[in-house]
Amino acid sequence: MAMDFTKDWSYEISFKDIFDLYRAKEIEPTELGKLVAKRILGHPIYKIFQNQLDPIISGFEDIRDIDDFDSCMEDLYDWADRNKRCWIGTF
Repeated sequence: MAMDFTKDWSYEISFKDIFDLYRAKEIEPTELGKLVAKRILGHPIYKIFQNQLDPIISGFEDIRDIDDFDSCMEDLYDWADRNKRCWIGTF
């Protein structure tokens, strides 16, 4: 039986489909970053935490390589983990 890790979190954003595209080598890191930024912008949590998320989104929009992307993901995870704000789904 699969565990539901999302039940204790206020929100959930899934990037699984986007990560799957990257894992399948269908998109480059620059496109990966842009798609993640777009997903955050379209999520209801953005309206609530816009000022906090704008710098993170800007980072994703400016990705040059996978190291940049990993750094932005760390920032997003750190933000999301505060007070269990948001579960970030990547698998």
